[in-house]
Amino acid sequence: MSREVKIVLQSNNSGFEFVSGNCDELAKIDKGDEFVFKVECRGKADEASSIKTYLVRAMTNDIERQVTAESPVSAIKSHNFQFLEFIDRDDFVYLEEASDSDQCIKWFCKKLSQMPPKNTGAQKSDDVVKVGRELLKEVELQRHDNRLEVEQIRARTAGFSGGYNRCFANAALKQLLLEPRNKSIEILKLPESLQPLALAFEDLFDSFHKIRNNKDVPVIISKQSNAFFTKLKVFLSGNPVGLNSDDLLAYQNLKSLFGDFWQQEQDAREFSDSLCQLFRLNTPENMIFERKRFELTPPSQSLQVSCVQMQKPELGAFYMIYPNGKPLAEILSAETLVDEKSSTYVVQGEQTKTKNARLFNSSACASIDKVVSLRLCASVFAYPNIRKVKEGQALFIDNDDNVYVTFRKNLDIAEDQKESCTSTVVETASANFKIHTVVFHLGGSTVNSGHYITLENLGNEFWLIHNGLTITVYGGNMKKFVAQNNQCIPYLINLVKA
Repeated sequence: MSREVKIVLQSNNSGFEFVSGNCDELAKIDKGDEFVFKVECRGKADEASSIKTYLVRAMTNDIERQVTAESPVSAIKSHNFQFLEFIDRDDFVYLEEASDSDQCIKWFCKKLSQMPPKNTGAQKSDDVVKVGRELLKEVELQRHDNRLEVEQIRARTAGFSGGYNRCFANAALKQLLLEPRNKSIEILKLPESLQPLALAFEDLFDSFHKIRNNKDVPVIISKQSNAFFTKLKVFLSGNPVGLNSDDLLAYQNLKSLFGDFWQQEQDAREFSDSLCQLFRLNTPENMIFERKRFELTPPSQSLQVSCVQMQKPELGAFYMIYPNGKPLAEILSAETLVDEKSSTYVVQGEQTKTKNARLFNSSACASIDKVVSLRLCASVFAYPNIRKVKEGQALFIDNDDNVYVTFRKNLDIAEDQKESCTSTVVETASANFKIHTVVFHLGGSTVNSGHYITLENLGNEFWLIHNGLTITVYGGNMKKFVAQNNQCIPYLINLVKA
C-alpha cells in the first residue's frame, strides 16, 4: 500500500499558504518509491474546501537536507520528487519536478493561486475555467486514444521463445525483426549451406509483420520461430561449405552460444552480430566508422604536417560506445582525447616517418543522407564480474527519447595515401534519431548470465516490453524506465533517423 502524505493549505488574499501536514512521512521515502500526496485547499469562510490527490514518485539519491528555522517541515531523504497527476488507474500526466518538500508545498501554493477565482467577473472567469477544463479533457482523451492504439498494437504483436535459457537469442532476434529494412535478404546470393537458415529468418520476419498488420493469426509465430531455431540447430551441427572467413567466425560464435548447457555463452550481441554477418545485414545504411585524428607533438617541420587523420569501419554489426556518465547524444557526437602520448606514421610521397602525437577518437559515417538506422552496443560489462549500471543508465538521462547526433564526414583519402590523410579539415553533418529499440540486461553479473528483454518505442511515451512469450505496455520515457528499473542496463541500442 502506498504511503500517504497530507498537507492543508489555506486560501488568503494573495493565494494559498501552508497550514499543517504530516510531511515527516517524507523522511521515510526512498528513491523510486511511490506515494500519495493529498492536498486539502481550504477556502474562505463562504467557500467549501476541496481535496486534490496526486501520485508522487521520489526520483533522487538519499541526500539529507538540514532543518532550518524557516523550514515548516523536517529533514527528508529524497531530494527531488516527480509529480504525476492522477487520471485513472495506470495513466498519469507529468506535471513538474520540485527540489524538496518545502518546494513541494510552494509549488502547490503557486499553482493553486494561479487558478482563476470562482466568483469574480462572472462570465469571463467561467469561460476561463471552461476552457481550462476543455483543454484538460482534450489531453485526457488524446492520452486515452493513444493508449487504445497502443493496446491494439500489443494485441497484434506476437511473442515467441527459442527454448529454455534462450532469452539472449529471443531479445536480439526480436530487435532484428523490428529493425527497418529497405529490402529483403538476397538469399540466392548467399552460400548454399546458409540459404535454409536465411529463408527461415525471412519467413519469421514476414509472419511477425503480417500479424501486426492483421494479415495473419498470432499462432503462426510459434511455428515460424520453432522452424528458425530448428534450421539454426541443423546449420550448426553440420559442416557448412562456401563460407568466407567472416562467415566462419560467425559460425563459430553461434556454436559457442548454442553448445552444451554447461558450456553455453549467452551474449545477445554475439548472436545478433553473427546473424547480421551471415545474412549480409551490414550495409552502409547502418554503419558508423571510427575516425582517428593525430595532432603531431610538435608538428613536423620537415614534412610540413601538423595533423594525420584515418578511419576504419567498426568491426561487426554494432558500433561500440563506452558509457562515461554522459548522455548518448553527447558520446556519439564528441571527439575524445584517448591518448596523450601516441604515435602515427606520416606518409608523404616516398617519405614515411613515425611521429609523436595526441590521439583523438570520434564517430563518422559515409553519408548522413543515406543512414536509415544505427546499431550500437554499450560496453557495460567489465572483467571479471562487473556491470556498469550507473554508466549505462546515464545514456538516457534526457527527458526526450530522441538523440541529436553530429558525425564527422568520411575522409577523402587519396589512393596513394592508403588509409590516412594529412588534412586538418574536419567536416561534420548532423541528424536527429529516435530511440527505436533497446535490448536490456538485468540480473546476473556478466554478459553470459541474467536475463534479456527488448523495449520497442511506439511514440508518445509508450513502449512495448518484449519478454519472451509475454508482451506488455510501458508508459513513460526511457529516462523514467531506467529510474524505475535500476537493475536494467541498456546493452544493444537501435536508433532510427527521425
